[in-house]
Order: sequence, then C-alpha cells, then structure tokens
Amino acid sequence: MIRNYPRGRSNTCLNLCLILTIIQLEGFVFRAQCSPLPVLSLSSSSPNKYNAVKPTGAGTGFTRDSSTVRPPAAASMKFLLFSAAGSNGKVSIGWKVTNEKDQFEYIIERSVDGVDFMPVGTLVSRPAFSNTNNYSFTDLAPVVNRANYYRIRSVDIKGGSAFSSIVKVKLSTPVGSLFITPSPADASATLNLVSKTSGTVGIRLLNTAGRLCWHLHFSIRAGANVLLLDGLEKLPEGMYTVQCNDGRKIKHLQLLIRHQ
Repeated sequence: MIRNYPRGRSNTCLNLCLILTIIQLEGFVFRAQCSPLPVLSLSSSSPNKYNAVKPTGAGTGFTRDSSTVRPPAAASMKFLLFSAAGSNGKVSIGWKVTNEKDQFEYIIERSVDGVDFMPVGTLVSRPAFSNTNNYSFTDLAPVVNRANYYRIRSVDIKGGSAFSSIVKVKLSTPVGSLFITPSPADASATLNLVSKTSGTVGIRLLNTAGRLCWHLHFSIRAGANVLLLDGLEKLPEGMYTVQCNDGRKIKHLQLLIRHQ
C-alpha cells in the first residue's frame, strides 16, 4: 500500500535526512584528520605481507631511535717515554709525548723520598710537526750522594693534569769534587761543591791576565753545596779562571763567559 504524504511534510523529512548525512560525513572526516594512519612495515616472517605498526610520538606517525650518535672523543695526551740520567753533577731528563693538542706546559718535579715533589723547571708546550713531540731538560742542582726522584706533570689549557712515571737517579760525587755549569755562561753560573766539613769558601774570577774581576765568600756545609755566581753580565766575554779557596786547599776551574 502506498501512502501519500503532504508535499511539505515529505520535504521536511528529506531535509532532515540530508542534514544527518552531512553531520555523519563531517564526523568521519574529523576523525580521519585526528587519527594518524598506521605505518606499514615489511613482516620478517613473510616477505609478501605487511604489518601495521602503531605510530608513536605526538601525532607524527613515526618512531624515533632513542640512541644518539656521538663523534668519537679526542685522544688525550700520553707519555710515550720518560728517562733521566745523572752525569757530572747534573741530571739530564727527556720525555716523548703524543696527542698534545690541548697541552699548555710541562712541569719537571723532583723529590728526595719519592712522595713529596717540588718543581725544578717548566717547559711550555710547542707545536708538533707530527703526532709526537720530544722534550729535554737539565737539572743543574740535584741532590748529591742521595737518590733523586723525577716525574713530569703535564698541564692542559683547561687546567687538567697528568703525570708521567717516576724515575730514580742517584748521583755519587766524591768529597772535594768541584764543577761549574753552564759553560759557556751568560749572566750567572752555578758552582757545585762537595765539602767534607762546614765552613767558609772564597770564590774568585780571574781573567787571562790574572786580574781579579769578581769575588765573593760563601758559607758551606758538609756535603753537597750549590753556589750561585751572578752578576756575570757585567764582565766582558772571554775565558776566566774560577778560584775556590776553603782555607785548606785552593782549586781552579775554567769558565767561558759568552753573552747572548
């Protein structure tokens, strides 16, 4: 049976259906925009099938690896060699290093017990023409007739420190020995004297004509003594005789003065 409705009523029903359809379609579009599409990945079990991977992150639809790739850290400075040897009342020290890109200086330290170290010299780091660099230093006043312990402390531009190994050196200098360093000398020189007893010693410098050019008295002790001869920059260049008189015996040494 076909019922006939009034035209106005049928138009109202038709408009209502169209409105409901549009609302449903708009809701579908809204949900489609808000919901990220699944990401397809190739299944390892079957090469012809794809598995839906649930997206993670803030609506990106992609997963991000938590690990971060970092460049390798720069190699730090390393001591390759460190040695020390005593001769003629002084100790020659040498060391070899690598990877000293950030190095600032090297401090030479000495100890008489291997525990408490004191600085005896400093060398500033210099540019290397290769991956390695060599340095040398001479300790002109080591402790005589006792063990000397040496080490190198490296200091980088940030203030960090690293230490070399420790090397032991013992100088056996007989009583009465006398030597002077450096030679040639410029403004000063060091006279090393090993005395049997305490007392006073007079030091004089004579030129080639035998004329007295410099003199000074020092108090010494039994054992090793280090006497500083300064003010040599006032003397003309040339060869001088160093005369050492302890009241019992007079000894002579030769000293060359050469100004830089």
